[in-house]
Amino acid sequence: MLNRHASPRSFRTRSLGIRAGLLFLCLFLLRCAVQDVVVGAVLPLSGPGRGTGRSVERGLILAASALASRGGVDWRPLRLDIRDGGSRPAAGAETLDELFRSEAVAAAIGGTTTSEVNALIPVAEKYGKLLLSPCAAASGTPPESGAFLSAWPAPAAEGRALAEFAAYGLHASRALLIRSPDAYGEAVERAFLEAFRGEGRHADAVAPPADPGGFVPPRRRDAPVQVIVLAGQGAELTRLFQTAAAEAPDRLRILSGIPFPPESTYSKAPQSPPVLRLHPRLAPPDTERTAFAAAYRKRFGSEPDVIAARAYDLLMLLAEDMALAGNRPEVLRAGLEGRPRKNLVSGTFTLSSPAAENAPLDIRLAPSGKGFPVQPDDARLSDLRRRVEGIRFGDAHGAPAFPE
Repeated sequence: MLNRHASPRSFRTRSLGIRAGLLFLCLFLLRCAVQDVVVGAVLPLSGPGRGTGRSVERGLILAASALASRGGVDWRPLRLDIRDGGSRPAAGAETLDELFRSEAVAAAIGGTTTSEVNALIPVAEKYGKLLLSPCAAASGTPPESGAFLSAWPAPAAEGRALAEFAAYGLHASRALLIRSPDAYGEAVERAFLEAFRGEGRHADAVAPPADPGGFVPPRRRDAPVQVIVLAGQGAELTRLFQTAAAEAPDRLRILSGIPFPPESTYSKAPQSPPVLRLHPRLAPPDTERTAFAAAYRKRFGSEPDVIAARAYDLLMLLAEDMALAGNRPEVLRAGLEGRPRKNLVSGTFTLSSPAAENAPLDIRLAPSGKGFPVQPDDARLSDLRRRVEGIRFGDAHGAPAFPE
């Protein structure tokens, strides 16, 4: 019943209330109609590769939080669906297949080793999805794929960088490559041997089985090994490192590939030779990198590594591209591939096909992390560079003082 004594002001108040209610209802219905942008991830969260998997997971979680604070992906919420591949390539492929069947995934992030990546690529091709890896490249079979992009240097690029440093940085003439018995190790071996041999230099390569049973690296009396190069990923590299440390005499220099063993595996004996490792070049701190490190420490209680930082960058770049171009895999790939990415949290890299040399590499001293470029600017030699030049093999400084 109409209240004849109601004032015009009360009618206006009711009208505004009804309009506000309708506005909130429209916003609610619009929010319900907007679908989440789902990015899947298959990572080794259990098993021997769980350390690398956790780093990737944490980088993705921080990126998702940062995106949420900025309104998501083109004002659509981003949701991560992270699943455990169990550190087994075949199990990871099954998990990715299940993820693509059960979710409307825009893209997937996965593969922390070359073996894992090689197993995941056929699944991405099967469903016409884009697969991205922050810390591993493909090699061997399957060949380069339109369904895959990597933010990590290819194994062949690592092999060449290790060979160039051993030959021209340390002036070594005899090297031994101990590599993992998988696609990654095979690719590093091919590139290393091709780049190192020549001009009086010789290298041997061995792939010890998972249970070496007293494996002894080959030694030649006429040409003793000066440099041991270890090529493996994650737990495999730690195993190879421990094998070499147990069997190789202290006079041998050790270079290690990436990802590298935890600090606890390095010998701290004063007479032990330094351990040098190949590492993606780290950018100097700036405001964004400092904020990322602080957020990581606050949330996880530890320092971030380059793998976590690269995973963070990868999801941020993917979200930026999806906001501009949508979720179609071929459009996403076209927007992401081949453009050098600079001043990112993890440094500089280019998302590329497996064969590309897409990131600058450093040689770094383990476990302190001090390092210099594989091909440095001679005008700005670091203290570590001078130290390494002081222990070169067969130059004016003399041979390293390791026991025979």
